[in-house]
Amino acid sequence: MFKQATVTFLLFCFHSLLFGQISPTDSLENLLKQRNQKDTARINLLNKLAYELRRTDYVKGYHYALEADSLSDKLNYRKGKAESLRMIGRYFRSEGNYKKALEYTQNALKINEEIGYMTGIAYCLGDISAVYVFQNNYTLAIEYAQKALKIAEEIHDLYQMSLYLNNLGVICERMGDYPQAIEFYQKGLKIAEEINDRYSVNAYLGNIGIIHAAQGNYPQALEYYQKSLQLCEESNDQRGICYASANIGEVYSKQGNDARALEFFQKALEEAEKIGDKYMVLSCINLIGNIFIKQNNFALALTYLHKGLSGSEETGTQAITSQILLSIGTVYKMQSDFSNAMDYYLKALKISEKIGERKNIAEIYMNSGSVFLKQKNYKSALEY
Repeated sequence: MFKQATVTFLLFCFHSLLFGQISPTDSLENLLKQRNQKDTARINLLNKLAYELRRTDYVKGYHYALEADSLSDKLNYRKGKAESLRMIGRYFRSEGNYKKALEYTQNALKINEEIGYMTGIAYCLGDISAVYVFQNNYTLAIEYAQKALKIAEEIHDLYQMSLYLNNLGVICERMGDYPQAIEFYQKGLKIAEEINDRYSVNAYLGNIGIIHAAQGNYPQALEYYQKSLQLCEESNDQRGICYASANIGEVYSKQGNDARALEFFQKALEEAEKIGDKYMVLSCINLIGNIFIKQNNFALALTYLHKGLSGSEETGTQAITSQILLSIGTVYKMQSDFSNAMDYYLKALKISEKIGERKNIAEIYMNSGSVFLKQKNYKSALEY
């Protein structure tokens, strides 16, 4: 028995830009080439470019944000400075460097508070919430998301309202409160459709699919995932393609169709590597490793899982580290190497208890009990 990691689609507090037939990034880069003046308008363009590149090229976006940050200092443009710091924080979040992500975003929040820019305050609060979600600190994640939503409601920013309703739904889903998650998702989806925010609609479709999957309603989950994937492909939303593909793969895996599952997991991994989303790279590696476990291809499973373990320890993604340790333990359990199996389960348990990941804890207990059962230690098996 091992755990599959469904990937919920956080919206990360983005604001939208609409252009014609060419991509927003191309439009902004053309405008930037035409504008040689080192002024506040250039800073705004650089920050918008950093934002638009979130789905395709985190590193390139980071360099635009650095230029915006430097120019903001020279011109003492505090609003531009705050936004460039927020964009830099988002880059570090994609790298899994949550300490730096929080540092930059909190500095951006401080500036926005000093200049009284309520829209910027809400975006920063939402970004901080997203970092805490990745760290599995759901108490603080909810606190900051609710603060962001309250400000968005006060300034009647429908776009941000939709973002934070989604992120609150994600937090509730991860805590196992599916009725509350669905309530947030449905309310937010209605707003996203009202303002024609296609990107957010994609996310909502995927996240509603996750609730159906969690409740064992796989046909309906697959229907939502496929709608989301189609919309993401039509808009060339690489990040959305990544998340939707991973979730479709999970449904196929649970239905026993390992070949199709592996196909979609590999597709998700490819997209994650393209955009430099390390969190999703590690999630996909774990999912692929689990497929090879199901196929009793233990050598290949361990190759993937140890690669993922190394990456997760480097980036500090504790929830994924715990899942990968659990998967490696399962390989050893299936090979009847019970000593190594328990060693990895205990490492996974220590991390999961530290971050309060109760689903992982339950899964680790089940697998540990299974080890004792195989050893005919029925008392310990029953206890676990």
